Amino acid sequence: FVHGYNNTISDSILRIAQFVEDTGFTGVPVLLSWASAAKTTHYVYDLNSVLAARPRLNELAGLLGRTNATGFSVFAHSMGSMLLMEAIVQGEIAGTYNRQGRIDNVMLAAPDIDLDVFRSQLGYIPKEHRNFFVFVSSDDKALGFDVSAFAMIKLHRQAEADLSAFEAWVAAAPVVRDCYMLSGEIDFLLRCVAPDLTAFQNFIIRELTAAPNVQSVKTSLVIRSSKHVPGVPTELVLHEAEQVRRGH
Repeated sequence: FVHGYNNTISDSILRIAQFVEDTGFTGVPVLLSWASAAKTTHYVYDLNSVLAARPRLNELAGLLGRTNATGFSVFAHSMGSMLLMEAIVQGEIAGTYNRQGRIDNVMLAAPDIDLDVFRSQLGYIPKEHRNFFVFVSSDDKALGFDVSAFAMIKLHRQAEADLSAFEAWVAAAPVVRDCYMLSGEIDFLLRCVAPDLTAFQNFIIRELTAAPNVQSVKTSLVIRSSKHVPGVPTELVLHEAEQVRRGH
């Protein structure tokens, strides 16, 4: 785990402990802590610290590579993503990155990386090494994805083969992040994320409306998000259990 901007060592330990607890991770957690100033006013200081820490991350990778671990998952948050990506680029240039093929996943959460810098970094990484997962919220602008929208799809035919064919098409469309089959007048609801309005419009006009069996497409842009709660409402279950305990 590589922590992000404005974090103390105590913050970082708490974050990795919380991550292990929340995900049920059963491996051995390892924390790389770099010299953050832990102050919101010291962004530039933290950015310089990240650049200075690049050799240390590669040294840690070398140490872990000499263990008998069968696989590694690397998780970086915020500015820690810049540190991780820069270290990966250095490893690719030196020919040392993932030589043993034991890095399973690279996860970047709310990465604090300029979009052009991120594209440049990816240019050094061959496709076979791009086992990356990027996690951003709908209001995260760091990577330049400013447009979130929903698309409501009506198909000409709704036979199972037609539905499956459309789902397969959607699975190959990066702009579409979530796909839901619905009952009623609309066959599918798609949640889309695009860099800007032009890119979203091009996707709708040139790709989605031209997809096989698509009869109509209606879209709505997200103005803002006021609530996002993952998982299920366990509070309801706990409330019901408490009512039973009290005999109500």
